[in-house]
Amino acid sequence: MLTEVAAGRTSITLKFRRHLLRHIALGIGCAPTDLTEGAFAAWSGQHTAWKLETRRAYRNTAQSFARWAHKAGHLAKPLELPTVPHPKVSARPTPD
Repeated sequence: MLTEVAAGRTSITLKFRRHLLRHIALGIGCAPTDLTEGAFAAWSGQHTAWKLETRRAYRNTAQSFARWAHKAGHLAKPLELPTVPHPKVSARPTPD
């Protein structure tokens, strides 16, 4: 988490990401360092009611952790999780 602090993440963001990482590990039933692309896809695919932003939060948390774990030597190769698209938002200009 020191790299997250160095990147300027707030304590609330760090707490939230730890929570998501724990939730992923408990849901899949493995340590975060044992996470695989297939296990993450199968687990996250079960959550059909999730909105795009929720999917993005879990995916980005897992991807960030895996990137750090690979650089630190805890993972043999980095994970390549599929990206989650940004939700399409329609412009709603204020009337004159």
